[in-house]
Amino acid sequence: PSAPSAPSTSGEPRDAFVLVRVGLADRAFDEIGDVKAVTRLAETGKRVSRGETVCVLKWEGFKRTASDELYHAVWANAAGDRDFTAPFNCDIVAFNEKALADPYKVVCGTEVGWIVECRVTRAEMRAAVNDGHLLSEDEYAEVCDAQEREQDAAASRAYP
Repeated sequence: PSAPSAPSTSGEPRDAFVLVRVGLADRAFDEIGDVKAVTRLAETGKRVSRGETVCVLKWEGFKRTASDELYHAVWANAAGDRDFTAPFNCDIVAFNEKALADPYKVVCGTEVGWIVECRVTRAEMRAAVNDGHLLSEDEYAEVCDAQEREQDAAASRAYP
């Protein structure tokens, strides 16, 4: 039989932790466009709280400003900064150095495009799921669909 895991400094067994790579879902690119720069705010090894800004994403893209009854859309260039926050209390293990160096090419909605790797307890992850901060794929799709319907309605209302 294997020996039990040595307790961590937090009092939890070592196997109570998981490593999670966090990045942007495909839907994020519809919202913010292309990531042009990533400014790291948290340091590797630092403990961060859920909702704490880990880095800032500088983005450029297009925003729909209006549409008519025939669904002709009017678009405008847009740019801005978006806080990238921790989805749960965790320790920052690493930043994706390739994403920091060339976010336009690397940051994407696949596993390769991750931004930060976190060490999180299973208990913290369960808490994030239970209070709605982490969604299943189906729940996420429902939220995205509702947001898209609202954006379409807002664009239609904006048309003169």
